[in-house]
Amino acid sequence: MAAPNARHALVLGASGISGWSLINQLLQSYPRAGTWSRITGVTRKPMNSEEVSSWPQSREDQAFRLVSGFDIHNDPKQTLMAKFQEEVPDIHTVTHLYYLSA
Repeated sequence: MAAPNARHALVLGASGISGWSLINQLLQSYPRAGTWSRITGVTRKPMNSEEVSSWPQSREDQAFRLVSGFDIHNDPKQTLMAKFQEEVPDIHTVTHLYYLSA
């Protein structure tokens, strides 16, 4: 069970420049240290290992997960729900949702 003040950010559109920048700021503890305990980035397109390697790393006090293959505009609701439950098992702990699109 998450701590009462634990914050989990879910960032849809993570692979764009705005999404990457937002996640980078969240991983830098924006707006202050201890704000985020978990950060999950969601992308539509699969990313290769080179693309994934350019992402910032989690810090000791937070967890960062990057998942791909979520087409929120075209996938049926049931498909998306199943993907989220499989790829983001702690989806029930999300406290903040960010949606960034080009």
